Amino acid sequence: MTASPQARVYYEEALSVCIDSFSDVPLLVALLTNLTAIYLKQRMIDKLPQTLEKASALLLCLPCHIFTSTDEVELLKLLLRRSIVLGDKLLEARVCYLISSLFLLLKKTEDALPFFERLQFLSVTHSATEGGPIAPLDLNWLLSWLYHRKYMPHLALASLSLDSREDHSLHDAFQRIELFIRNSVRLNPSWKEGTSLLPAQIVVYLQQALAIAEQGDDIKMQRDLCLGLALTYQQYGALDKAVHCAQQAVETGSHINEEDVFEASVLLGWLLVLIGQAERAHSMLQPLLTSLQGRVREAGWHLHCALVISKESGNQRNQALALANLGCLALDAGASLLAERFLVK
Repeated sequence: MTASPQARVYYEEALSVCIDSFSDVPLLVALLTNLTAIYLKQRMIDKLPQTLEKASALLLCLPCHIFTSTDEVELLKLLLRRSIVLGDKLLEARVCYLISSLFLLLKKTEDALPFFERLQFLSVTHSATEGGPIAPLDLNWLLSWLYHRKYMPHLALASLSLDSREDHSLHDAFQRIELFIRNSVRLNPSWKEGTSLLPAQIVVYLQQALAIAEQGDDIKMQRDLCLGLALTYQQYGALDKAVHCAQQAVETGSHINEEDVFEASVLLGWLLVLIGQAERAHSMLQPLLTSLQGRVREAGWHLHCALVISKESGNQRNQALALANLGCLALDAGASLLAERFLVK
């Protein structure tokens, strides 16, 4: 909240109370910083010497500062000007951090952005000259989010690619994937309609998510990420890598249930066909087709629906996969001529 002139009187009276010691440090910090901020805002320069240095020391030196008023930004602005005049980069970095934290607390992300940018610059330059960063964490992850909020996709993607933090959670990893996709779509709207492939860089973020998922016990998530990587590699013609990821998906899916391993096995079989390993593909797909005995009509119907949907969406990869599966199903059922038609297509 913003302090009123009446609040200034209360602050002054509170600080005038004579006590031997002050054990409530957060309250002392709040009194001094808010009173100094009011003096600055109301231009009461004659009263500043009473509190300015004390408030500055407490604000800058104590960790985990808790903001109690928006007026504190007045004191921080003064300290920022002082740091620039003195050329004190460490002081400037501390003030930038506090100002940006206050603006984030107030949900003023656009106001916070320039101070985070400056803090990141100071941290990088200090790291280059002194061997260590000022900021305890790489701020690129936060910057990418702020740039995204401000609809600046080029900068959002650039910051995302520079993020070097190693303590991301799986939730963070999926947020990174979402940020990448949403900002890529902003640069090329055709990706949203599925008429163009997403940039190959998405593989980096899928791999990071998989590495984090493998540290946990969500087997299905690991399988899904392996499938996603396999499909992405296939789209870009990196078939050897696609086969490797599909094999991982099959191995992971085998620990879940038959349905989960089935999808991965079909994809692996198709990829083996694409790289010319027909015998391996047959040995992979034959057990799957055998397991469908007695359900051939149902399986054929589902594959036909998949073919129709893929044709309507113009997805040639899915059309080829559906035709290959229909061909294998027909071959297993003894309809060799029909199988040949599907496989030739």
